[in-house]
Amino acid sequence: MSPKSLVFSLASLDLCCRQPLTDEWFNDFPVPDDGSWGVLKRELNENIYILEQSAIMTSTKIIVDLESSGFFERLNPAGRLQALRRMYHIADSIKHPKAWFPETWSQYVATNLVSVFAYPMGIGRERLVVNMMRAENKVFFCEVTSKDHPIELESYEPKIANYETAVASLKQAVEEISASLKKINKPVRDGVFDLSDVAYGAVSQGLTYTPWLSRLSEEQSSFVHAIPNRSQKLRGPAGTGKTLAMTMKAIHECYRAQESESEARILYITHSWGVADQVQSIFDQIDERGITRQIDVLPLLTLAQFRLDHKNVRVLGDDSHEGKEAQLKALANLLEKARKGDWNAYEATCSEAFANRVRTEPGTVEANRLLWDLMLEFACVISANGILPGFNADQRYKQIERRPWMMPLENDADKDFVFEIYTSFINELISHEEMTTDQVISDFLNHLATFRWYSERVKAGYDIIFVDEFHLFNEQERMVFHNLTKNPNKAPVIFMAMDPRQSPAETYAEFAAPGLILNGNGESDKALGTVDNIDLNVVYRYTPQILAFLKLLDRYFPTLDLGADWNISISTAVTDKADGSKPEISFLPSETQEIEKAISDAISLASDGRRVALLCLDSSSYSAYKAYLLDQNITRFENIESRDDVDPLRYKKRVIVLSQPHYVAGLQFDAVVIGGFRAKFRQYDANQAYGLRRFLSDFYLGASRAQDILHIFSSGNQADFPHVLQAARDEEIVVVK
Repeated sequence: MSPKSLVFSLASLDLCCRQPLTDEWFNDFPVPDDGSWGVLKRELNENIYILEQSAIMTSTKIIVDLESSGFFERLNPAGRLQALRRMYHIADSIKHPKAWFPETWSQYVATNLVSVFAYPMGIGRERLVVNMMRAENKVFFCEVTSKDHPIELESYEPKIANYETAVASLKQAVEEISASLKKINKPVRDGVFDLSDVAYGAVSQGLTYTPWLSRLSEEQSSFVHAIPNRSQKLRGPAGTGKTLAMTMKAIHECYRAQESESEARILYITHSWGVADQVQSIFDQIDERGITRQIDVLPLLTLAQFRLDHKNVRVLGDDSHEGKEAQLKALANLLEKARKGDWNAYEATCSEAFANRVRTEPGTVEANRLLWDLMLEFACVISANGILPGFNADQRYKQIERRPWMMPLENDADKDFVFEIYTSFINELISHEEMTTDQVISDFLNHLATFRWYSERVKAGYDIIFVDEFHLFNEQERMVFHNLTKNPNKAPVIFMAMDPRQSPAETYAEFAAPGLILNGNGESDKALGTVDNIDLNVVYRYTPQILAFLKLLDRYFPTLDLGADWNISISTAVTDKADGSKPEISFLPSETQEIEKAISDAISLASDGRRVALLCLDSSSYSAYKAYLLDQNITRFENIESRDDVDPLRYKKRVIVLSQPHYVAGLQFDAVVIGGFRAKFRQYDANQAYGLRRFLSDFYLGASRAQDILHIFSSGNQADFPHVLQAARDEEIVVVK
C-alpha cells in the first residue's frame, strides 16, 4: 500500500538533502539502516517518518501529502532534489513572521498558503503549495500544481486528513527513531564540503553572542556598543571581521530593545539572496535568545519588488549568471541588427576606436567586452541619471560628464549610436513586459517619494537599518536606504559595512562603486547626515604571503581613480596567521593547456581535504572551463552561477567550486586557483584605464577568497601583463613558473 504522508524534521530534511539522491530515491525514500546519514526511517500507520536522534516534538516538522496529488510524481525527475532543497528553505522560513523567497521563485500568498516554483524555469513550471502552520511549528506541503493540474490559491482548501493522521503517529516515530539511533555508533562523515566552513560557520566559529563579546577587537567592540543615534560606516578589507561585527551589532540592538521593553524594527539589507541566507544563518548560530528572526534580512531588490507589487513584470537580470546572459543576448541581437541597418549613418562620424569596436566580429572576446560595456553604460550611466527615451533625452545623455571608469566614447557620434541601442533595448523590454534591476530601483525611489509611503512610513519603516557589503550598491540604490526609516524628520540610523577593494562588478548594474557613477555627486552620503567611520585593520584570514600580495595590488588602486571615498587601505593591515607558500603564477602556451593544468592543480589541492575554488576572471573563460569539464566528464566540480547557487554547496561531498569571483564574494577557501588570466593591457595602449581597473578589481576579489594557497594560471605573455603584476614578480612576492 502506498504511503499517505512523508514526515521530516527540519534537521533530518537538511541531512537528506546533503546526500546524492537519485530519481529512484523518491519512489520509496530508502535510508541506510546503519545511521550513516544521521537519520533513520520508520513506517507507521501508512506514513513514512525520516528523523534524526535529537528530534523532539516541538521542533519544526515538515509533512508532505503523498496521496492527494502524488506530489513528487508530478515533479520533473531532473528537478526533484532541487525541489526538496527548496522545501527545506520554505520550512526554515516558518521561524520568520514573513516569508521572503528569491524573486525567481515567483511567490504567491493567500492567507497561510504559499505557492512557489519547485525548481528553476529551465527544468519546469510546476509549483509547490504549502500551508504554513506557524502556530503549530509545522509546514504542510499539500499540493503540486502544473499546467495540467491548476488550482486557484485563494479558494484552495488543503485536505487536512492526511496531515492529522501523520501528526497522530509523530510522537511514536520520534521515540522509536531516537532510541534506535542511540544504539548505533554513527560513523564519522568525511569529506563533506559544508557551506558553514567557508561562510557563516567560519564567521561565528561555533560561538554565541556572550562569548564573542570578550573576543571582539577594540574597534569591533566600539562599533557593537555604540549608541545608535547616528549612522556609521564600518570599513575594512576582506578578513577583518566586518560581517561578525555587523551581526553582533544587530543582535545587541535586539537585546537592548528587549531589555528596555521597547520596539525596534530592524532591517538588514544585502545585495543577493545568497548573502541574505548566510546572514540569517549567522544570526541563528549566535543569537542566544531566539529573537533575531524579528529582523527582516533580505536583498534590496526583493524589498523593492514587494513594495511595488510588480506581479505582471519579469525582472531581467536577477543576480544570476542566467539573467546577465539574457541581457547580453538581447544586446547582442540589437547590436547585430544595428550593424546591418542604422550603423551606416553613424560610422563615418564616430571615432575610429569606437568604430573598430562596433565592427568587431560577433562572438569574439572584444565583441563580448563591448556588450559588457554597453550593459554597464545603460545601467549605471543612462538609467542611473533617470534618462528614458523621449524628447531631448539624447541631449541630456551627452551632457553627462565622462569619467575614467566609463566606456571610452570620444565624441557625440559615439554617444548617439550608444543611445540608439539603448532606445531599442528599452523598447524590447517593454514589448516583453520586462524590467532590469536598476529600473526596479528607480521605480522604488519614486514610490518612496509618494504621500502613500509618507503616511505608511511610521508603521512600515525601520528604526535601524544595516547594509552589508555597502560597496556593491550603486549611487541610485544608496538613495533608497535613508527613505526606509520610520521618521523622516530625524537623521537616519544606518550601519554600513564596506570594503572598496571588493567591488568587482561595475560590469553589473547592481555592483557599482561611488565615485564611479552619477558624476560622484555624493547625494546618498549627504542624505545620511553625520556618519562615523570605524576602520578595521586586523586581518584574521590570510597567510602573510597572500596578505603581502593583496597589499601590493592595493597600492596600485589609487592610480585607477577609485575615488576619495575609498581611503581605507589594506596596506596597514596585519595578520597573525602562520607563514604559508607564496602565490604562484603559471604561464601556458595555449588556453587548452591552461585549462588542463588549472583543473589538474585544483583537483590535486582538494585531494588533501582542502576547500578549493577555481575562479575564472571573465564569462568567456568560465564557459570554456565548464565546457572542458563536461567534455572530459569530470564531475568533481560544482558550478556556481548565481548567489542562489551558493547554498547547495553544503549538500555536496568532495566538490571543487567552479565560478567567477563576484558569485563567491563573502566566501573563503583554503586554496583558490584563478584561471582565465589574460594579457589584455599593454603599457602604451590607449584607453586602457577603464578595462584595467575592472580587471584588477575582479582579480582582487578572486585572490582575496584564498586563505592559504593562491595559484594563478594564464595562457598569455608575461611581457604584456599590468605593471602591478610585474612588480609582484620583481619584488618576489609571487613565484612565476
